Amino acid sequence: MSQKTQMWKNLKEGFVYAYEFLPIKHLLILQVTICFMGMTHVNLVPIFAQEVLNGNAETMGFLMTASALGSIVSGIYLISRKNVMGLGKIIAISAALLGLGLIVFSRSTNLDICLILMFIIGMNNTLTLASISNFMQSILLDEDKRGRVTSIFTTGFLGILPFGNLFFGALAGYFGVDNSLFFGGACCILGAYFFSRQLPKIRKIVHPIYAELGLITQSNKG
Repeated sequence: MSQKTQMWKNLKEGFVYAYEFLPIKHLLILQVTICFMGMTHVNLVPIFAQEVLNGNAETMGFLMTASALGSIVSGIYLISRKNVMGLGKIIAISAALLGLGLIVFSRSTNLDICLILMFIIGMNNTLTLASISNFMQSILLDEDKRGRVTSIFTTGFLGILPFGNLFFGALAGYFGVDNSLFFGGACCILGAYFFSRQLPKIRKIVHPIYAELGLITQSNKG
């Protein structure tokens, strides 16, 4: 078998595995939703700072710094966690808070309030995506599949952003930057809702995996 043929075979196996393994499937769906609908807010913030807040480059700097501080806080929180138990619920809650933060931010005109909201947005954006990555890594026991699914995750993370930026750039041109941010936030909340509906099924599937890893004895948490 040629190298090219083997590459396509491995790629196909990775996508089939990700689709058939329910926890990975729903994690990737939520990841793509957050990357497309949520992360693209970064490119709308400069327009928002100028048109809505009547600010300048300094205003933009304050907003992005607040977002970065939120990301740092979420990173410290994840580092402080002892294991992956309960990550499913954290993912659903943080994705919903991200969407809510974007909605409220889109309707705010006060810089101080916007800074607080950007902190919340940055924190929950990083918390959601990092938790998804950690959750996936913890339930992928097959090393052969781990690399392939991780590649799909990375592709979904980096590959979807340009399309999201293009979409929301056009959306902002037609409906305004505030309405575009509102729409993105609403979609993040919907994504969080549908993911939360799948949590009971996900818990049942990952329970034996956690038991095999020695993380639990008898528990229904995922």
